Amino acid sequence: MKLKSIKINKENIIKYSIFGVFIVLTLFIMLNRTPFWDEANSWMVSKSFNLFELIQIEKYDGHLFIWHLLQMPFSKNDFYYPYSIYFLNWIFCLIALIIFWNKAPFSILEKSLITLSFPFVRYFSTVARCYSIGLIFLFLILSFYPERLKRPYLISTLIILLANTSAMALIGAFSLGIIFIYDIIKEKVDKKVLIYSSLILLTGALLAGFQLFGAEYKLYEYGKDNFILRTLGFFFLFEAGNSDIFALIFSKAFSFIVFAILFCTIFYLKNSKNALLFIIISNCMLLYLFIFKYPGDWWHYLFFFIFLISAIWLKRIEDNKPSKFEKPFNILFLILISFLFIETFVCKIDKYPYVFSGRGEEIAKIIKTNNLFKDNDKVIALDAFSDTSIGINPYFKNLKMYDIFGSQRYTPKGYKNNLYYHKTKINYENIYKIAGDNSRTIAITSHYPGLDFDDTGRVKFIKLFENKDPGFIIYEVKKIKD
Repeated sequence: MKLKSIKINKENIIKYSIFGVFIVLTLFIMLNRTPFWDEANSWMVSKSFNLFELIQIEKYDGHLFIWHLLQMPFSKNDFYYPYSIYFLNWIFCLIALIIFWNKAPFSILEKSLITLSFPFVRYFSTVARCYSIGLIFLFLILSFYPERLKRPYLISTLIILLANTSAMALIGAFSLGIIFIYDIIKEKVDKKVLIYSSLILLTGALLAGFQLFGAEYKLYEYGKDNFILRTLGFFFLFEAGNSDIFALIFSKAFSFIVFAILFCTIFYLKNSKNALLFIIISNCMLLYLFIFKYPGDWWHYLFFFIFLISAIWLKRIEDNKPSKFEKPFNILFLILISFLFIETFVCKIDKYPYVFSGRGEEIAKIIKTNNLFKDNDKVIALDAFSDTSIGINPYFKNLKMYDIFGSQRYTPKGYKNNLYYHKTKINYENIYKIAGDNSRTIAITSHYPGLDFDDTGRVKFIKLFENKDPGFIIYEVKKIKD
């Protein structure tokens, strides 16, 4: 009994120590960064739309409604942006990791390295996005999965909640839904269970489908050639051509481990039908999405890692029979999470300033200090997704921001233009319509330094202010009467 008690106490000491390090580290990182435009956009979406509008416009955002819904009490009351959503997201990530530590069939060493890995420390916990809430539902599903036939309605409900947190999570939810229904059929459970569970899943699928499908996502055309280059030279966090010799060696070694893991995973999971089916469906859907629909960015690729953890979890609760691939795979996996642990402390944040150090707050302060938006009726954002067009919005309570298509942003009509904003030239005819005859109209940009008259001579841009760092220009827009 004493030996068992000592072992339990030792595990608890390690567990609480790891959580202590995680809490201190992530709070320090979170409170010393500024939000980037994607966090600002999420805030403005939740602030500007009601629930019914939210479900309708999500297809133009590429996300699902739960994260936006949870932000509404804060955004609609202008409650301490960005810290309210920072802490909300951070708490969700912390809860997900508590579930992981208490339920996941991983060793203490594996749990420790995963908890302090780059994805959890540098992104999921500290960047306020829609992913941490999804991790809670994913880890709850995996925790209850051994009891799936006893609690089918709970599993079904958790799957549809997971599906409605993000497009990445929807892929995992779809895979889990498939294997869950397969298990019910295989085990010949009561037909009522199959029918009711299927209806619950179908309801969630229709809700997610209504939010995401039906819009032609033009953003794919903006970066459709990037995915293969990104994945070959930059697995999750590394870029090709880095002159730092340590980073170069580190990234190549990491790339080799990723390839080895991808090769061995199928053989490792071959005795576990659920885990094998999950990883095949999930990875195929991710690849299809990134290659043919949306090129994604490095934080989206982190879900290859999340789904790998999930597959291993499923395998270990379903099949305890050792195979000849067991030991090699476990060694490779340990090396992989060790690399991701090291990357937490050696990654160069300045490689991704748009994510970790947004300039929206700084730009907004400069605008307010110099009264640059004073007495203006409308502000036209000439750029696409940037700090000047989106990042500054939460810092102005009643700002009327218009896009280059002539629509007010964060309205049901204007938000549709999100799909078409990239690589779109300034539409001067629309700007002519926006510019008031007797009111002051302002244009803000970080991409168009030399505007004067438009092509037709109907609109004149008068430079009012130029800032070097952060770089942006403000023009007054004058309509030239016919």
